[in-house]
Amino acid sequence: MGVTLRIRFNGRKEDLRDFWVPLVFELKRVGSRKPLRFLVENLNRNVKDEKGRRMSFFKIPNLSPGRYTLSILEFHTGHPIVRGKRLELKGKEVEFGLVKDYRAPKQPNTFGMDLVADAPYRIEGSYPFLPVVVLMQDVEPGTIRMRSINFFDYPSAENFDPRKPLPSEVIYRVMDEEGNPVEKDGQPALLKLDPGKDYETVRTDPWYRVILLHKNKLPVYQGDYWGYRKARFLQYLVCIRYRKFLNDSKQFVLRTRIPDCDLPKVADWHYGDSHYHSEYTRNPYEYGGPLSMTAEVAKALGLSWVTVTDHSYCLSHPRTPAEKEQGNRWQSYHQAVQRTNESYKDVLLVGAEEVTVRRGCFGLHMLSFGNPFMEDHHPAGVGSLGMRTVFERIRKQAEADRGFIYAAHPACSGYVWEEEDYRIACDLRYENIFLGLQLYNEKILYTQTTHASMDQDFLDPFALLGEADRKAHWSKELDEGVIEHWVKGLLIPSLREWKEKGSLRKFFILGGSDAHMDFNYAFRPHMAFLIHYLHDNAFGKVRTLAYLPAGNGRALTEQNLYRAFRNGNALATDGPVALFSLRTNNGGKVFRLGDTVPLRPGESLHLAMEWKSTPEFGPIQAVTLYLGTTKGEKDITRQIRLPRSRKRGYGFEGSVEQTFFEWKAMPCYLRLEAASGIDPNTGEAQFRCVTNPIWIAPASSLIRDVEKKHLKQR
Repeated sequence: MGVTLRIRFNGRKEDLRDFWVPLVFELKRVGSRKPLRFLVENLNRNVKDEKGRRMSFFKIPNLSPGRYTLSILEFHTGHPIVRGKRLELKGKEVEFGLVKDYRAPKQPNTFGMDLVADAPYRIEGSYPFLPVVVLMQDVEPGTIRMRSINFFDYPSAENFDPRKPLPSEVIYRVMDEEGNPVEKDGQPALLKLDPGKDYETVRTDPWYRVILLHKNKLPVYQGDYWGYRKARFLQYLVCIRYRKFLNDSKQFVLRTRIPDCDLPKVADWHYGDSHYHSEYTRNPYEYGGPLSMTAEVAKALGLSWVTVTDHSYCLSHPRTPAEKEQGNRWQSYHQAVQRTNESYKDVLLVGAEEVTVRRGCFGLHMLSFGNPFMEDHHPAGVGSLGMRTVFERIRKQAEADRGFIYAAHPACSGYVWEEEDYRIACDLRYENIFLGLQLYNEKILYTQTTHASMDQDFLDPFALLGEADRKAHWSKELDEGVIEHWVKGLLIPSLREWKEKGSLRKFFILGGSDAHMDFNYAFRPHMAFLIHYLHDNAFGKVRTLAYLPAGNGRALTEQNLYRAFRNGNALATDGPVALFSLRTNNGGKVFRLGDTVPLRPGESLHLAMEWKSTPEFGPIQAVTLYLGTTKGEKDITRQIRLPRSRKRGYGFEGSVEQTFFEWKAMPCYLRLEAASGIDPNTGEAQFRCVTNPIWIAPASSLIRDVEKKHLKQR
């Protein structure tokens, strides 16, 4: 028998929008424990009956007459929209009224209060703590009461016990938004309770807590997820209870990988993220993470530095009285970065800027390092300045105040750099300003478009994002950036120009996550604000490894980091590391990534290569050395006697040295790539490393080049 349900919408008119998404109707017969569930794709809310009432019709097959309880659940989360509606099914048609449940009101993302919990997607094997942030923003101070923050072990939805929060002993330290410890009777406390009350009134916007948990006091699980095989991880639930108009709560499931090892280490080389957005990126579309939590997570991830590249249009709109007096947020932004560096000595944060330049009706992004502030007051954030205007403003600065520019994600859909953009940036007047491309941007293996969002009362992204959501070719954008934009668009043409005019111009690369907090995973709003993008990119997932020798002072300084960026002493990776250096037979100087080797006729070239990986990323399976000349680029790996095993590839660590007698290809460059986790079916690697080149040129041409530049400066 089939029963047709006639649904009459009695809810508030504006709430009917919620019923566009797929729903699950759960019918439980009175006296039975097992519910029946039916997926309803569309409720056709605009259908009206003869009385003008909004109606919907759908048929449920094979349903016996009797008394039932109906609940209507959100498809993606299982959150109840209607709870326990009693129905008596008899005959072939039943009519009932549908009223939305208001006991768990939602806070619209960006337009209302934002409340999130976040934690790093991985932590170093040697790092003893798990940092977690609870962040609340877009609130009127004094209107929210925080009642509790609890942590739970979360083995699975079926085995989760909401009655057993983790004991307070797992908490090592708690810090507030000012970086001050939060304690009660000498022990860490999650809230600073109002006098005589059992809650804390939120008196700042934003409000947050940075919480360190003892890693070794948390249950450890092992399994496959998001491309990782037999990964060891922590899985836990953060429950936040608060009161605005009513008592409410939000729950977030987080997962943190805990490998037994650290990231591959190389002496004098330091990991960092070159493209990251902090709390100073804040607009109706997106926001970033607290600086203090960023430093804490960076340390846990194994990063030594972060260039914070907040949006120019966010920094241009003041929020506080002091910023309004200054006209923008630039000064307070740098002061906040400096305060964070004073508190976190192990991690260097550098305040930079992602400048949006106008191109037609859309914006294009550039990373501005060490430059004066480029204000952008465009209300839609698509750029109020043209690219040439930005370069001219930098060029006219005194040399001491002049920084440099990298193209931000130039192969990324929606922000692709075109030939005309490169023509402006590569103008000879800007040769010391435009230095390269941040072409390794984000690492997304798994992604889906979903109606779920950070506003939900319960969010488990690991239940939403599965193998069916794996991208067929995740590295397409990276390959296009390397080959089309960098090699064919810049490196080879610069060699041809060098040969013709005797002047070398280098172009370098960087890697960055472009994370907006996104410590555990990424939820990005769709432009229509009705759906969201969920994917597995996270802060620090794509890294830059920069050469920062300590010398006689500290290695981690802004000056040293910018010197590495200016000179190309860096590589981009999301896993393994491959490096090489060159020496001539007439000198002991070692030429590293970004350098130029002056070679005399008949001289030999000595190559030293090394590579490192860990069980987290798997053994290195491919090492490729490329030679670039005026004719193009080719793979010359077969000319190197590499120690390779058929079964294990190049292993977790290796090195090789080789001498090329009477090197003849000049001008040219060499660059190196390495990969692990190669799919035998598609040939695509899961983890990649791409180095900057080392250039090789006749010594005489380099002398002429230096003389020309000296004459220009005079």
